[in-house]
Amino acid sequence: MKKILLLAMLMTSLCVGRLSAQDYDYYDFSGCKWTDFDCTQYAPAGTFWKVSANGRFAVGYDDVIYSGSVYYWDAEDAEDIKHLNRGYNRVALCDVSNDGVMVGSNEERESIDSDEPTVSYPAYYQIGKGWTNLPVPNDYSTLYATKQDFMDQARAITPDGKFIAGNVHLTRGYKETIFGDKTEAADIVPVLWTRNDMGEYELTNVYEGLGKNSLVYKDGELVPGADTVNYQVFFVWDISNDGKTIVGVNTAGCGGQNPAFIRDGKLVQIFDCGEEDAADEVKNFNGGVCNSVDANGNIYGYYEMRESYTFKYFMFTKDNELVFLDDQWVICADKDGNKYGQAFQGLYMPLDCSEDGAVVAGNGILNVQDLGAVNVPALLWNKKKATAIERPSAAQTEVRVDYRRGGELFVNGIYQEATIYDAAGKMIAQGKQGKSFNLSNQPNGIYLVKVTTAKGAKTFKVTR
Repeated sequence: MKKILLLAMLMTSLCVGRLSAQDYDYYDFSGCKWTDFDCTQYAPAGTFWKVSANGRFAVGYDDVIYSGSVYYWDAEDAEDIKHLNRGYNRVALCDVSNDGVMVGSNEERESIDSDEPTVSYPAYYQIGKGWTNLPVPNDYSTLYATKQDFMDQARAITPDGKFIAGNVHLTRGYKETIFGDKTEAADIVPVLWTRNDMGEYELTNVYEGLGKNSLVYKDGELVPGADTVNYQVFFVWDISNDGKTIVGVNTAGCGGQNPAFIRDGKLVQIFDCGEEDAADEVKNFNGGVCNSVDANGNIYGYYEMRESYTFKYFMFTKDNELVFLDDQWVICADKDGNKYGQAFQGLYMPLDCSEDGAVVAGNGILNVQDLGAVNVPALLWNKKKATAIERPSAAQTEVRVDYRRGGELFVNGIYQEATIYDAAGKMIAQGKQGKSFNLSNQPNGIYLVKVTTAKGAKTFKVTR
């Protein structure tokens, strides 16, 4: 197969924008260029999606503009960004292990003008060794893997490289179209690969029928939720260090994309979207995702609220407690519980961090002619790796009330119970940790929110 060299980097001094941000150095790679098969030069649009747990590598790709643009960063050559582009081939880098095993998807074809259908496979890349396709089920849909971008992928890998999680399309016969002809039907399902003693990856789990034994978080505990969850599609975003928890998003029966995870073969949905006319805010959202799971097993994510069209961020702890967060755009944390939010020390959107918090990666913003503002890969690196540096606070123990337009009310932080009273002292709602409230059906006026914590009780006043 013909190979085309597409790497055309500028000099380092022109390629990388650097500035010091407190204890971090900021690396913006918007000045780097790669040359496509048609000799067009592109900036590396997109983002660093994940960082290795030890902070050695960061990987990313552009899923919006240049579908052939994939790249990685190596701390041993921090001023540079490495491209693995093959132009017209659909490739992706989604996550990376401590020893540099990079997972994503791989496609190879001779030329962009080739009429021969080309199949994309979940795969991993090793420096100096190239791409290796991962094994797929016998009913792997090559049709969907040919025409679908960024769906059949290896999406997450554990720090030791033992487990890889991802998604594949499986053939489900044929279905009739609105035009009267037939087309292949397929489902996209999460899968797990495990590295054997020979160092090869085997397909060990295909998670079909997840809705049968599903759970949902309700009133402070996980309860059976097959009727509520109604599993349709689960898409992988991250995997825990021990490989036992896969986090992501479930397209639920209510039509919303629900933050969820897979543990012990069971689908666990964090929010109950229930009946459409339900008053509780937990049943009133447009979509969200569990983006990451930290070294301690705590899960971070967000969802969009339908009434206020704003995002709410949360942490689902290793002890199965739902904690709403104050911070905006917080979807990752280090092993000490320090969280990294939007615009942290010059990084527009942090998406992942190393376990010690020394490397925080995501994207910056670049204005491109005719396209406007686009994401570009960027990261923060603290070379000192000192434990005493100032970082964002850990998941707060001090509680706060977050009241949104439309009547949505949350108690942020860790607490035992929250009770809401109207101005006359009548109790109108009550709930434990992780309960959210909706005052949209209440009259305008003053409301008191009494929150009980391990340190005592606090009372907050809100105006509707």
